[in-house]
Amino acid sequence: MREFGSEFASLVLPDTYFSLINSKFRDFIYLRSGRDGLGVVAQNIKSDRKCILLPAYCCDSMVYPFTRNGWEIHYYSLEMDLTVNLVSLKAAIDIHAPIAILFMNYFGIAPTAMVINEIKEYSNDIVIIEDFTHCLFDIHDIYNEHVDYYVSSIRKWIGINDGAIVLSKHLIERKPVYVENDFVNIRTKAQNVKRRYLTTGNIEDKKIYRTALRRAEQCLEEDIHIVGMSTDSMRLLYLLNSSEIKNQRRQNYFHLLELIKDINSISFPINVSKVCTPFALPIEVNNRDGVQRELADRNLYAPVLWPLGDEARSICVVSARMADNMLAIPIDQRYDYDDIEEISKILHSVLV
Repeated sequence: MREFGSEFASLVLPDTYFSLINSKFRDFIYLRSGRDGLGVVAQNIKSDRKCILLPAYCCDSMVYPFTRNGWEIHYYSLEMDLTVNLVSLKAAIDIHAPIAILFMNYFGIAPTAMVINEIKEYSNDIVIIEDFTHCLFDIHDIYNEHVDYYVSSIRKWIGINDGAIVLSKHLIERKPVYVENDFVNIRTKAQNVKRRYLTTGNIEDKKIYRTALRRAEQCLEEDIHIVGMSTDSMRLLYLLNSSEIKNQRRQNYFHLLELIKDINSISFPINVSKVCTPFALPIEVNNRDGVQRELADRNLYAPVLWPLGDEARSICVVSARMADNMLAIPIDQRYDYDDIEEISKILHSVLV
C-alpha cells in the first residue's frame, strides 16, 4: 500500500563497496563497457599462441574482444543448471590446448568455484577469467584465488551512462583513459529524456529515448577503441549504497518468484531459489518472441540473453534451449513492492 505525505524516510549514505573490492586485487581498472573490460584482458595476457575457451552460452560482446585481438575461439558446453559440463571442458582443453578459459556464474545461481579449482589442478598454467556481471555485488562471496581476472559490466546494474570493471591478480600494462565518445554522449542524452518521460508520460519522449539508446549500442558495437569510464559515471559510482541495492533486488526477486511460480506455462531453467544478489529473474516460455512482444505491449520489457551463433548451438543443447526460450524479467532496485505486484499481473495476463 502506497502512502502519501507525512515524514520523509531517512536518506541513505554511500558505502565503500567498490573501494573495498579494489583493495583485494593487485590491480584494477574501470572501463566504458564490459566488452572494453574483456578487451583489456585479451591484450594483457601475453602468449604467442592465443586460444581461449568460452562457454557456449555467451553474447557477442564476450566473443568480440578476443576475436578482434587475434584470439582463436572455441566453446565448451553447460549442464542443465548452467554450471560447467566438466567432461566437455576437459575434452576441449585436451583438443585445443587453450591459454585461457572464461567462466560465468549465470544469474548468480550457477557457481563456478568447484570447476575452476579442478581445472587449476588439471592444468595450472591456464589463465582463468570470470565474467561476474550477473553477480556484481557479491565479489566477496564468489572470490576465488585461482581467478586471474574478474570482469563485470556495471552500467547494466545501475543508472549510469557507462561503466565496467576489471579486477586483476596481475599488473594491467595498458590502462585506457576516458575520451569523449558517441556511446556515452548519446546515452547521456537518452537517459535524460527517459527521466523526463517517467515524470510526464509523454509518448514522444519514449520514442526519442528508445531510438537513442539503440543508436548508442550500435555506436559501441562499431567502435574499435577501448575507453576508460567517464568521470561523471565514476563520481556517481562512489555515491552508491550497495547494501540498499542488494536488499531491494533480493526482496523483489523472491516476491516475484512467489507470485509467478505456479504459472504452468513458465518453467525456471535453474534453481532460482538459490541466488546471490540477483541480476534478473530468468524464465523459459514457449513462443518466446511472441510473449516478449505481448509483454512489451504492456510496458514490461524482458530482454533475451542471448542470441547464439551456429557453432555455439552445435556444442551445447542447453545453451541453444536458453537462447530460444529464455526471458530475463527485471527485478532491480528501481522497483518496489507494488511494482512487483504489477509485473506479476502483467505476466499472468500474458501467460495464464
